[in-house]
Amino acid sequence: MQSSDGRAIGVRIAGAEEGPLVIYLHGSPSSRLDVDYMHARSERRGVRLVGIDRPGYGLSTPTAFTFASVARDVAVVAEPSTRVISPS
Repeated sequence: MQSSDGRAIGVRIAGAEEGPLVIYLHGSPSSRLDVDYMHARSERRGVRLVGIDRPGYGLSTPTAFTFASVARDVAVVAEPSTRVISPS
């Protein structure tokens, strides 16, 4: 996917094909691939889980990391009633 400022954002989708959308923000060091370990549990619970790479990790273009930049990246994949989770 592409951010509003033209950077690449690495995205991985896991879990159910339909249902509430939950965006997973990985810790450090890690990547969007963390959602692979949560696929079966998310599918059983009817949750669509999307992992996005933080700037400079995985497939995402490096940039200054701020709360505002994370919010812009989340907005690219978010939809109404999206939930966001993060281990860090």
